[in-house]
Amino acid sequence: MPVLLLYGGKDPLVNIQPSIARARQLNARIQSTVYENSGHAPFLEEAQRFNHDLATFVESAVAARKNSD
Repeated sequence: MPVLLLYGGKDPLVNIQPSIARARQLNARIQSTVYENSGHAPFLEEAQRFNHDLATFVESAVAARKNSD
């Protein structure tokens, strides 16, 4: 299952590296992106980049699904 984790590098609420490490224990194929200039809301703070990254991930996942059928 495709999984994309998106983090703000300045997020005071989330410890990024342990979160990514735990997710990789559950699914070694996860993808992650850290928005170094964002806090807890990169979808607001870096909306254009966030939306592009999310759309690219979804398109890739849909294409992979179609190719596996």
